[in-house]
Amino acid sequence: MATKHYILDLPSRLDGSNSAAFESQLTSEPLSAVQYLILNLQSVNLITSIGIRYLIVAAEQMRQRGGCLLMCAPGDNVQQVLKISGLLKQFRILPDVNAAVLWLSENGTSEQ
Repeated sequence: MATKHYILDLPSRLDGSNSAAFESQLTSEPLSAVQYLILNLQSVNLITSIGIRYLIVAAEQMRQRGGCLLMCAPGDNVQQVLKISGLLKQFRILPDVNAAVLWLSENGTSEQ
């Protein structure tokens, strides 16, 4: 059975310094067949336009697979950047990973 969701902990920076690594993670196993991606943003304290681009790309990949992208625990800085960019309401944002897993289980996607 294919994995339905995957939890990915992001580093403290989501910018040009690590964008290639993030892109590589999104396209590699085991993420290549995942429908629901949970991004743990708890450690992220800097996000730039390239980081936002990859969040949008990841969300689109999940939509194409019939799933969605869930973001967890974004700090104030990240929320502010998403708000200023007009993207805060474009993503499903939950307080923590447990809340995301619960959301998935309530929506019939409890396999991992």
